[in-house]
Amino acid sequence: MISATPSESSRGAEVAGTALASMVIMCCGVVTGLIAARSLGPSGRGELTAIVVWASVLLYAGTLGIPEAVAYYAATERALRDRVWATGQASAVMLGLLVTLAGWWLIPSILGEGTALTTSARWFLLWFAVPCLGSLCAGAWLQGAGFLRAFNISRTTTSVVYAVAAVMLLAAGSHSVRHFAVAMLVAETAKWLVAGSLGPLRPALAAGPSSHLARRMLHYGTRVQFGSWANAANVRLDQLLLSVFATAASLGLYVVAVSYASLLLTIPSSASFVMLSDIVRHHRAGTARACLEQWYRRLLWATLLAAAVLAPLGAFVVPLAFGGDFRDAVPLGVLLVPATAILGMNQILST
Repeated sequence: MISATPSESSRGAEVAGTALASMVIMCCGVVTGLIAARSLGPSGRGELTAIVVWASVLLYAGTLGIPEAVAYYAATERALRDRVWATGQASAVMLGLLVTLAGWWLIPSILGEGTALTTSARWFLLWFAVPCLGSLCAGAWLQGAGFLRAFNISRTTTSVVYAVAAVMLLAAGSHSVRHFAVAMLVAETAKWLVAGSLGPLRPALAAGPSSHLARRMLHYGTRVQFGSWANAANVRLDQLLLSVFATAASLGLYVVAVSYASLLLTIPSSASFVMLSDIVRHHRAGTARACLEQWYRRLLWATLLAAAVLAPLGAFVVPLAFGGDFRDAVPLGVLLVPATAILGMNQILST
């Protein structure tokens, strides 16, 4: 049974803590983005993006909504939370392996047989799929169960570890795309370990996964999978197409523009993490519509105000931060800021 609705003060503290975690992630993203751009240049930055984006999209296409199902059942089935955690992790391992097998066959047919990019993308997917999906399910459990402090710690792990690794690569003078890709894999594995350690590891191992619960989670997850896949495609389709049809340098410029515009997503994404359990409670009470209207109205004005400030600053910030080689990314960034505002509000509706 779901606990009573939290007070406004506790909800405000949760939003503030989540916003702080989002700020840490954003700052780490700025650090890693700057280091990767300056160390690899437009061409290398584009190559790294192509490697990562194909692995990410293939994985999200094959999640079958399991992370969302884990969050939902962790929020609504208090008595089964340990079993939800175990079932989610077992599902993550199996789905991760299936995605890896499918991607190993699919990637060469898209990027070309025997190319260096194809080889790198396949090996990245091999070491990325299971840890990433495992960490997604573990984090979703923490979010759905209402352990937002642990959830925020787990979700910042990837960014912090990758930022530390990027600084180390910068200090070593590395200009290797492979080194940065390995750093990402290490960071994703670290997140899985941290999120797993913050969850009910021992009780979940004792409870074990449940095939009956897995079927229920799959039924729920497949119903939300279309929305999740559409959102992932909306974010990644442009980069997928550029990785196939454009030069690596063009993709590198575009990625920098996206990175700058994505600063705006901090506001709606922070709120959506806290909003999920709130919406579930109000849905069960029959008051979800009023809850959504309140969240959406406040976040719309906050996001629009931030966009009005962020767009004109791009002309100064992008060349200064990323270097003169990325000056051509400024017009793209200005165009992408209002688009990102719309994306952020769609994120709220998706939640």
